[in-house]
This record gives sequence, structure tokens and C-alpha cells, in this order.
Amino acid sequence: MHHIIGGFILGAAFGKTTRTTIWRPLLRGVIKGGLLAAREAKSMTDAVRSEASAIYTEAKSELDSSESQSAPSSGPARSRTRRSVKKEN
Repeated sequence: MHHIIGGFILGAAFGKTTRTTIWRPLLRGVIKGGLLAAREAKSMTDAVRSEASAIYTEAKSELDSSESQSAPSSGPARSRTRRSVKKEN
């Protein structure tokens, strides 16, 4: 940040001509670089978010599938678990 402030001070010292010919293109390049970096970061974030969503959906589907296959035909799984814990104690 101190480089940008120094650039503004030097630009003001050398006058409008120097400011226009040297600092304006330099600052425009810095701003363009920042915009490109932000655009690339957003693209990467979107890709990661998409992949994470796909993995979440897949895992949830597998979990739901395994729960429906292993669920007993009579009574909820919770009450069965409680009975088995009481027998062990």
C-alpha cells in the first residue's frame, strides 16, 4: 500500500504529464492484475464448491441407501439399539 501512496505523491510532484504517461498505466496494470486474480479465485472457488456438492450428494445417497437396506422390518432402529444396550449392562 505504501508503494501506491508514494506513487501518488511522485505523480503529483512531477505534474499532470508525468502522472498520465507513467503512473496511470502502471496503476491500471496493477488494478487489472487484481481483477484477474479475483476472477481466477472465484473460478477456483466455484469449481471446489461444485465438486464438494457432488461428493456430498454421493455420500448422502450412499448413506440413505445403506440405511434403507440395513433397517429392520419391525420397529425403529433406535429402540432396538436401546434394548441391546440394556442387555449388555
